[in-house]
Amino acid sequence: MRVACLTHGESVVISVFLLPLLTVNILLSFAPIHRESLAQADFEGNRSNKILSLPTLNRTAIVYATKYLSDCKAIRLEHLLQTAPPNMDVWFFHNHDILNDKDKGQSMRYLKKFEDKYGLKNLNQERTRTMGNFDGSSRTGTSKSSFLKFVRTHPEYDYAWIVEDDVMITGGWRIFFERYGDDDADFISQKIGQNRDWHWYHHGCNFDEDYILEGKLNHNDSLKFKNSTQGARVNCIQLLNWAAMWPLIRVSQKGAKHLMEDLLSGLIQGHHEAIVQAILLRYQALKFSSIPSEVAEIHGGGWGPWKNSTNLKLDLFQPISMGYVYHPVKCEAYMDLGGTEEFEKLMTKYGWKKNGTSICR
Repeated sequence: MRVACLTHGESVVISVFLLPLLTVNILLSFAPIHRESLAQADFEGNRSNKILSLPTLNRTAIVYATKYLSDCKAIRLEHLLQTAPPNMDVWFFHNHDILNDKDKGQSMRYLKKFEDKYGLKNLNQERTRTMGNFDGSSRTGTSKSSFLKFVRTHPEYDYAWIVEDDVMITGGWRIFFERYGDDDADFISQKIGQNRDWHWYHHGCNFDEDYILEGKLNHNDSLKFKNSTQGARVNCIQLLNWAAMWPLIRVSQKGAKHLMEDLLSGLIQGHHEAIVQAILLRYQALKFSSIPSEVAEIHGGGWGPWKNSTNLKLDLFQPISMGYVYHPVKCEAYMDLGGTEEFEKLMTKYGWKKNGTSICR
């Protein structure tokens, strides 16, 4: 069950099982369409009380991943709950078991509120790294591997999105998710180029020598090496030079199955952003869709201008457009400016609130 919001502030509970019976009053075409137009269409559709087209061919979950809910992160999660498509379940990934009592207590109060009000579902992230360095460095936690396990242990969902806590949208989430409602790709994320000296190509990223046909690799030079326990391996530097960004990604059951099985068996190992293309090269039936630059600007954190969390404000992105996804935008970056109060001003400016009242889209 999810809560859908109407223009005049009333709410109605809709069962996901009744959605196929709803009459579709308006059909949006998303390509080509300018990103400001997406936000306007979202607003206009709700203002007139018309129901936007709701894809019903599959079941999709949305997973919001964070360590715990601070005031700022609770604002972001509630905005996601209020503006996500009503036929998608929202889950909360957390690490409450590593928190002090104060932070855990605050986060649990928010969690209880959102469970009661929106039907939020919660799941603790696993702390054990069972997939090598798939999650990246130790500071990044285990949200990626926990997410893969979530998909595989919830076969009731055909697809699942993960939204990390430093992903921000200017406007409501509904238009973004419905854009991909009819896309049957196994992986949907923003695709960015990487050069051959990228750290995660060199740092423990490799696969069995027979994992990918040699003609499918990008480079002719031999980068095979012997591993005492795994035999001949190929370094990931032989892959095409691009990465799939995981702060915001959708994965299908089929994609999660192949990726998780091959990681656990040792056929492949490496950073999550580096190895998606290896899976695609091995399993030709898998599909990948890239989130275009007209919809999102997603950068990897931890390097260059994106290294210091206290600097990662929305203003770092220019120009800033409505109906657009940005990463990283850190809650920590607003603590020196008044914390939650300053972030709420940002919300009002970019369409999350109107005259101090949450806009439910």
